[in-house]
Amino acid sequence: MAKLIECPADLALRRDGSHAGLISEHLADALAVFKGVVVHEFGGSSGGVIVVNSLYRPLSDVAPGGPGPRDDTTPHDYAVDETDANGHFKGRSVDYSARLTSWSFWGEKCPKWRRDDLRDAMHRSGIHHPWYWRGGIVGGAILEYWHAAVEFVKWKQKKAYRGPVPHWYDGLRGAER
Repeated sequence: MAKLIECPADLALRRDGSHAGLISEHLADALAVFKGVVVHEFGGSSGGVIVVNSLYRPLSDVAPGGPGPRDDTTPHDYAVDETDANGHFKGRSVDYSARLTSWSFWGEKCPKWRRDDLRDAMHRSGIHHPWYWRGGIVGGAILEYWHAAVEFVKWKQKKAYRGPVPHWYDGLRGAER
């Protein structure tokens, strides 16, 4: 397993405002690039951070019947996570809130399309949404739009999504864009 480090507080915080937790060095590097893109290319505040629900977690935490915080994990969910070479068990993925992260960078009154700027910044920094498309349909059978990861090990899933996430809010971007 890749070396895990404490996630720098200037890059990420949990939804409740506490320390984000452990991540791989690969994800830390990518999050630093992500923040730079948001600040320097999209005009976000340098005090902004990605607001996370989950970073690294041990495999046993989401095992069906395991000791983890969730008791709603299904055998299917466990198998999906277990086979993700860039997933939470390796410290290479992040579950994040696009709404709260956009508020962190642009304030609570920012337009909804700022979430697309976040997704574009993720793509530019090498953080991708592997569970976003399935069967060629946006939001197909797996709609984990909150899950993104560094593709350190090439994903085996044929439908792993590696492009910039489509802009759902086309036409809503401000005149400054």
